[in-house]
Amino acid sequence: MRCHRLALLAIVLVTGACATMPSRSATDALIAATIDSVVPGLPAGTTLPASDAGSPAPQLPPTSADPISPDPTADRAAERETRATEERTASDRSGVASSPLAELVRPIDSALYDPAEHIAAPRPLTISIPSLDVQDAPVDPVGVKDEGELDVPDPRVVGWYTGSPVPGEGGASVLAAHVNYDGVPGVFRYLRDLELGALVEVAAEDGTVQTFEVTAVELYDKDELPEERVWAKTGDPTLVLFTCGGRFNDDQRSYEDNVVAFARPISRP
Repeated sequence: MRCHRLALLAIVLVTGACATMPSRSATDALIAATIDSVVPGLPAGTTLPASDAGSPAPQLPPTSADPISPDPTADRAAERETRATEERTASDRSGVASSPLAELVRPIDSALYDPAEHIAAPRPLTISIPSLDVQDAPVDPVGVKDEGELDVPDPRVVGWYTGSPVPGEGGASVLAAHVNYDGVPGVFRYLRDLELGALVEVAAEDGTVQTFEVTAVELYDKDELPEERVWAKTGDPTLVLFTCGGRFNDDQRSYEDNVVAFARPISRP
């Protein structure tokens, strides 16, 4: 009888203990819920591998569901860009600038070449030297012959070397004429007699007239012309007048020297 009672008591205790212990499925659900609360987005039921004693737990790679800490600076920049885009769109639709600054900011014009902005200075048409009795002698543009001399064919014409600036522009503007040619007196036949302070007037094709004052008259060997002075491309505006002079070489049928007069502008159109 005593043994029967003890067996019955043991059965009751075991039954009570089983009733208070959670089932395995309930335990798994509890672990999964705990993990999900620690690592949001981890699938339910995922178990973490146990770490060795004294070593750090392995790090989980981020997933698409992991929250990313926002960058306040980036957010503000994105908001400003969005707001600016909306303002430009509204301005385009209404045709009214969104702010005074926007009114000043306009697209630049095309960079196409505009000939009107690059008009060359008017070329010389005539030259007058009152003290030499030269009055409105025609001026024609000329180049250089193969032998290196200026191509001035007509003794009654003054040649403006087109490789030099127009009179009045920066640099040396070169005008040349013959002393004589085939027995015909040239425009500059008396250039060697030009005195310092004499006036030279150059009329341009636009009707303007510039006056120059003679500052020097020199005689140079044709092979020893001061290039930096006679052919200057930049610097102070200088009018350079030259012709042949010195001794006449019968064998070469030409003069050995050049008479060169320099003048500076004293009036502008």
